[in-house]
Amino acid sequence: MKVVKLGTHYIFSMGTVAYPLSQFRVGIFTLALGLLTAFVTDWIIDKLGHRSRKINTRQGERRIQVRSAITHSILTAPLWGLGIGWLITWVLQVNSPALLLAGLVTSTCHLFADAISEGRIFFVFKRRSLANFSYGSVLINLSLILLGLVGLIHTAMNLDFTSIWVVT
Repeated sequence: MKVVKLGTHYIFSMGTVAYPLSQFRVGIFTLALGLLTAFVTDWIIDKLGHRSRKINTRQGERRIQVRSAITHSILTAPLWGLGIGWLITWVLQVNSPALLLAGLVTSTCHLFADAISEGRIFFVFKRRSLANFSYGSVLINLSLILLGLVGLIHTAMNLDFTSIWVVT
């Protein structure tokens, strides 16, 4: 399957979630829940929003990935992120707006990563893209992974161990 790799989504989103949470000086427990929220949000958006479809070409039949407006729209993706963040706070019985932020940031990052690939995202009701890099572009996948790793490394280097269990 040639898409912006789900692993790329995970690392990119986790890094972009970890960085702002570290700026709010949340505890490690809240940071871990934020990373869990990022993982779950990416997984749900990807599983609900990608379908495989057969097309006929001159070379024969092949399968392509098609994105759904249900999860890959600038109108709906933030709602999915907020909803998943809220659901995790409700299920785990924690009172943490940081998880809502994590869901919102993750859904936005997921859309950004998909918007720079050839599959595009839905802008209201039309599909648009910021760029048309191929799904399997090594340059794009490695760049997004590197950005995510920078956020994770920066966060790891600036952890506040005095507030290890504080849920904010």
